[in-house]
Order: sequence, then C-alpha cells, then structure tokens
Amino acid sequence: MADLRGAAAEALAGTGVAAVAGTGLLPLMPPAAVPDFLAAWSRLEPDAYLPGGSTFRRRRYGRIAAVPGADGEYRLDDLPGAPFTQSAATIPLYRGAARRFAPVGTSFLRSSALRTLLRFDLDVIGRLEPRAFGIGIHLIRVTVGPDHPENPAPEGRHFDGHLYVAMHLIGRESCSGGSSLVFMPGDDKPVFSTTLTGRLDTLIVDDRRVEHEVSPVRALGPGAVRDMLLVDFDPLDDI
Repeated sequence: MADLRGAAAEALAGTGVAAVAGTGLLPLMPPAAVPDFLAAWSRLEPDAYLPGGSTFRRRRYGRIAAVPGADGEYRLDDLPGAPFTQSAATIPLYRGAARRFAPVGTSFLRSSALRTLLRFDLDVIGRLEPRAFGIGIHLIRVTVGPDHPENPAPEGRHFDGHLYVAMHLIGRESCSGGSSLVFMPGDDKPVFSTTLTGRLDTLIVDDRRVEHEVSPVRALGPGAVRDMLLVDFDPLDDI
C-alpha cells in the first residue's frame, strides 16, 4: 500500500493531479465503521447558497486540524464550527460570502472511516509538503431529476483557493456524467479527465497549480444521486 501512496505523491508532484482507484482504498477502510459513514450522506441539509434558488445540492461541513508528530504521523483534532469562505477573486459566484452549512457533527469527525481517508490523503500530500494543515470536510449530495441535468460545481472551471483538494466518490446511483476535468491555467485542453464511478475513486489536486471542473450530471432513472466527500487542505493558521 506504500506503493499506492508513493505513486499518488509522484503523480501529484509531476502533473498537479493524482488519481487513486477506490479498489485500492476500500481495503484500508475499517469494515464495521463503513455503514454509519455512508449513512451520513442521507442526512445532509439543503445548500442555501446555490444561484437562482436551486435546491439540487445538499451538504454538511466540518473542520479538523492535522499536525505531524516527530514520527511523521499526523494527530487529528476537531476544530470548532465556522463559516466556509472563499475569496471573491477565486470564486466570484459567491462574492466572498461566509457560507454557513450544517455541521457534520463530532461523531462523524471522529469516525475511523473518515480518519482512514484523511490519513491516506495526508500521507500522499505530506510527502510533498510536510506541515500542519487545517482541513475542511465537505459532505455533498447532488440530486438529479428527469430531463434536468445539474452542475455539481456551478462555478465552472476554477481554483478553490486551497493548497490541495481531495475528491472522494462516496457513491452514485442512476446517473451519468459528472466527469472531472483538470486544466493547466490558460490551456483549453485538459491535462487529465476521468469519471469517478467506483466507491472511493479519488482525485487529489494541487489547487495552486491546476484548475478543475465537473461536467453536468444527468438522471438515468428515479433516485439519481451523486455523493462526494471533498477535503480541503490549507495552512493550519489560515483555516
């Protein structure tokens, strides 16, 4: 499994994006913790900040501090709840608003399943940049109705304004689309594209080097949803 982390770190250092198949991550997950972890996506609250009053996206948000110890292992500690803010210069759509999302809750932040994924991400990123991070945890569900595709990221092609972003697919049902595209700034042709389809299929991007976007999601039948865990990594003092 060290090779999986090393290969991801090498790709991230080289191109600014690393793809990790969920088949490599699933065996790391503590089986007893997975059902409660997945159930969290059925308890999300409406995202009140979508343009035009749209209601297709639900989410929760939480924060964790990750501090490396002398042995290189990260200590993970809950951080108090706070609004989520992105610079208007980076994401004009939200005009720098302090967006207040429903909290993920302490039990989720301390879930062994979540922390397994965070430690994987940190092991990859920490090989490039060993430092303390403030981590933002975003649980997001996109619900798609018939004949009405939805854009999971209505801001379009963008930077998020973080050091790194990890994108973990939690699940998708009865839908198509939702392809992830990664670009070098100023280039029209993506340097990487893929569609996350398997549970825990993952992308990690260096958010200072590459932009990304997601194509619209379309329903193939009733109950069309796409569930994601997005993880932002910032300097600990900045979060």
